[in-house]
Amino acid sequence: MYDKFWSTEAGYNQSDPNITKFNSFADFFRCKQCHGWDYLGNAGLYINRGPRTNRPNVASGNIYQIAKTKTPQELFNALKKSEGRRDISYDLSTYNPTTNNVEGDKMPNLSQILSDAQIWEIMKYLKTEALDVTQLYDAIFTGTYPTGSASYTNIEKDGNADAGKYSMHKDVQLAMVLMERHSLWKI
Repeated sequence: MYDKFWSTEAGYNQSDPNITKFNSFADFFRCKQCHGWDYLGNAGLYINRGPRTNRPNVASGNIYQIAKTKTPQELFNALKKSEGRRDISYDLSTYNPTTNNVEGDKMPNLSQILSDAQIWEIMKYLKTEALDVTQLYDAIFTGTYPTGSASYTNIEKDGNADAGKYSMHKDVQLAMVLMERHSLWKI
């Protein structure tokens, strides 16, 4: 649900009238696009991932810490709220990160696109399954979004990184570690 909630594997209704929109503008709906695989938003892995016409600005805030400090009901209510959220009818083809970003940068109104049960699943994931990424690697973030930089050491801190397994680009590498740890390959 955190990556592509509308996938068949996630159990999303494939006859939903918004499937085409989700696929055409995927990065405007994928939780990980704005909050990062590391849940740190623009202060983490995505510190240098600026917006483009096909993806919004990365959110600020550490949702791992936010989720840990909220009760399940508070987190559910925060995810479900519609005030200040982007309406499903908004035309994302008009998004421009420089001149027209206000609506496109808003979190989607999840109450329009997910059932309460699905929102509870996201809440459950954030409360019980999201990892503290400091347990996976050491990171140093310098500069500010969207031109900052990140460096990583000691990847797979408590594991056994087989030779070559983690030799790819750091974004992919860290996503793989997180997905392996959470068995999220299908989503």
